[in-house]
Amino acid sequence: MRETFVAGLDIGLGATGFVIAKAKSEDEVEPMHAGVVRVHKDPNAPKTKDRARMVREMYRGIRDLLTYWEVDAIFVEMPSGAKSANALTALSSASAIVSCVVEEDHLGFEMFTPVECKRAVTGKAGGKVPKRAVEAAVLDLWPDLPWPEKWEDREHAVDAASVLVAALGGRLMRSLEKDD
Repeated sequence: MRETFVAGLDIGLGATGFVIAKAKSEDEVEPMHAGVVRVHKDPNAPKTKDRARMVREMYRGIRDLLTYWEVDAIFVEMPSGAKSANALTALSSASAIVSCVVEEDHLGFEMFTPVECKRAVTGKAGGKVPKRAVEAAVLDLWPDLPWPEKWEDREHAVDAASVLVAALGGRLMRSLEKDD
């Protein structure tokens, strides 16, 4: 019987954090790999053409990652906090990428708000939990997982991990166990 793999994603157009994990039960995962899929802007390209290139590259990066690990379901932190039309466009593009991958590969899919993710790892109900507190809680939970060294990459991977924690015991995790 094939093992069931899941992924937590912190999606973005320039950087998407991920944690790939083996689903052991509806309320336990064993993280296998954490990192970031990163796409860089081309400062010499027109903005609209560069965005289209970035969308294609991020799509390929996410799809290749999920295909390599034979992921069955993904859990995504809902994009939020766009402070400009440009930022909103980038978050919308990232959401569209995930929707395409889910549809194309017939993956299970569930989203969580940033507040749900923070609460899941820290136990604090408020939305004003500092990123360093989330990082500390996640690193305490999975200290042996090799995390990205650079803070700007690690913060995305940590957010992806918090999504996995929020998903534990949830509807989709329960259904994965029944599908085995």
